[in-house]
Amino acid sequence: IGFDLEWKPNYRPGEAENPIAVIQIAFQTASYVVHVRWMRNLPDGLAEILENPRIVKVGVGIQYDAKKLFKDLRICLNSCVDLSLFVKCVDSGLFAERSYSTSIGLARLAETYEGLVLTKGKITRSNWDSELSPAQITYAALDAFAGSAVYTHLIRLFSLLE
Repeated sequence: IGFDLEWKPNYRPGEAENPIAVIQIAFQTASYVVHVRWMRNLPDGLAEILENPRIVKVGVGIQYDAKKLFKDLRICLNSCVDLSLFVKCVDSGLFAERSYSTSIGLARLAETYEGLVLTKGKITRSNWDSELSPAQITYAALDAFAGSAVYTHLIRLFSLLE
């Protein structure tokens, strides 16, 4: 499943990050944007999905999101694939100029493999703590969906290598 997190940015140097405000997950046919910032408990089943090692979670820089998820909510994100690294294994010719220490953004991957345009402007730095706007919900849903779609495409490419 596509996975991502959002939280309100903190623009004061040296201060801790704000807590997670939004958890996004996406399957091939549906995206879910869960505004968790003011919840006492996560919705039924969400933690189980995230912790289930049989459900692969994908995203760019997902290891950082996994650390934040554990720090903020004590949830262990299991079975993670960083798309920025995976693409270099599956389609190394296309991204040969990039070293493994250089990340390839989800917007570039989504446009390259799926023709999806992810607009990553000011919305990524907006206030995710307050009531979500339609633009925030659309961005969050598409962001998680794009990860899922790119992973599905890369898995097809990977199967051709065998």
